[in-house]
Amino acid sequence: GAERITGFAAAEVIGQNLKDVFPADNVQLPTLAELEDRSVNWRFDARLHRRDGAFVDVAMSVSKLVDADGSVMGVSVIARDISARLAAERDVRAALEAAEAGERTKALFLAMMSHELRTPLQSVLGYADLLLAGHDGDLNTQQQEDIGYIHQGATRMVSLIGQMLDLSRMESGRLDVKSEIVDLEAVLDSVVQAIRPQAVVKDLTLELEIPGHLPEVLGDTERVSQILLSLAGNAVKFTDSGDVCLTAHARGDWLEVSVRDTGIGIEAEDLVHVFDSFRQRNTRLSRRHGGAGLGLAIAQRLARQMDGDVTVSSVPGKGSTFTLRLPTAVSLRRKWLVANGEPEAE
Repeated sequence: GAERITGFAAAEVIGQNLKDVFPADNVQLPTLAELEDRSVNWRFDARLHRRDGAFVDVAMSVSKLVDADGSVMGVSVIARDISARLAAERDVRAALEAAEAGERTKALFLAMMSHELRTPLQSVLGYADLLLAGHDGDLNTQQQEDIGYIHQGATRMVSLIGQMLDLSRMESGRLDVKSEIVDLEAVLDSVVQAIRPQAVVKDLTLELEIPGHLPEVLGDTERVSQILLSLAGNAVKFTDSGDVCLTAHARGDWLEVSVRDTGIGIEAEDLVHVFDSFRQRNTRLSRRHGGAGLGLAIAQRLARQMDGDVTVSSVPGKGSTFTLRLPTAVSLRRKWLVANGEPEAE
């Protein structure tokens, strides 16, 4: 083993001092006094010159040899070739650095592209709004419809760009969420007002049912609104008749907001993938509604980043219920007190 590691033949080195065999290497073996003070092995890594001049990395384990009366009479050194392990570690570090550099490049690219794409899209939306408002004269019915499609397409593109940017930030761990008291009743009111026009167009009944008092929840108000807009918007999108109902209630340490619809529902084989990125329900009805399949994936990740979750139940042909669960402020405070060994206030 020693011949294989060092390249020296046994006859060339037996009887010589270690420093004579490896004069250029800083191999500091413990002294006799140091060995006498230690009860365990002496371990260290070293890099040695082989006989052919190449390097070899070794892990050395040094132990003392004692005679019958316990006196130290020498040392035993076991050297193990760790060159392959260190090379593998270097490869892993290089791959990790390359991956991190790739993530940084992707994040920078997406940030730049989102800015470059949003700027012209905002112009498209602005001029479409002006035309629809009659700024340059009245439009006939066909013109209003055409410009409405332009506005709708640009709005969807802006939303998609935002979703792509959010997903990239999540995957790179760069999406921060705030921890604040969320006025959930106000958030629910704004969500209902935002989706009401789409519900009216489809002649859907839109309901909001909340109790007189809701416990406080901690989270990011903007992100909670984003989650609920995604869930409620999907409910309206995939419901052709009937109703969409938003309800909120406390359940133990959680506050749950459910979005129930009477839409097309989700098949069992699609239900397990409903929160996957870029995944759409594989039905003829769902395909005509479009979308990139990012809204639900982002909603669930945002909820989990706020120590909550988004879950779903569905019956094909009868509708679906998506539920956002967020921890109450009281439950989070109780967990903090327990974790820090402090008594809970009476």
